[in-house]
Amino acid sequence: MRRLSKLALSLSAPAVVLIALSLSWWEGREAGALRAATQRHEDLNRRLAAAVDRNEAKTRVVRRLLARELTLFEAAAWFLHIDANPPGHEDPNWQWFQGSYLEEKICRQVIKWADNYMRETSSPELVSQEVVRLESELADHIARNGKVILPDLPAEVTMD
Repeated sequence: MRRLSKLALSLSAPAVVLIALSLSWWEGREAGALRAATQRHEDLNRRLAAAVDRNEAKTRVVRRLLARELTLFEAAAWFLHIDANPPGHEDPNWQWFQGSYLEEKICRQVIKWADNYMRETSSPELVSQEVVRLESELADHIARNGKVILPDLPAEVTMD
């Protein structure tokens, strides 16, 4: 009986070690998965914060455009800057707008933002008039220059 107990103990010690190692491996694996999930969560939060900041900045630009404090092309220059930031979280949505090249597409993005903004605050007639005015400004500019030329932003760029 004593031999059997010793044998059982000698066989169970490695089993306990194996179980402990397995648990340790499993915990390490779970910790790694938790770290990866946390990293994904933090990255999504950064992307969401960047998108919210971009939307707020674009809304400020559109308000200034509609108040005639900015031209269409100045607003487009701001949109181009806003879409390019922050690095690593750029917004490429301008590429889905009609146009032959970046600057024209950005202008059309601004016009669409102005259209959407005004739909919440103005009558359909005023929205239509403003969109026609902006589209005409863009067409005249392209006819005069052969392409859209955006102005440079100030050296110290802030939109507040």
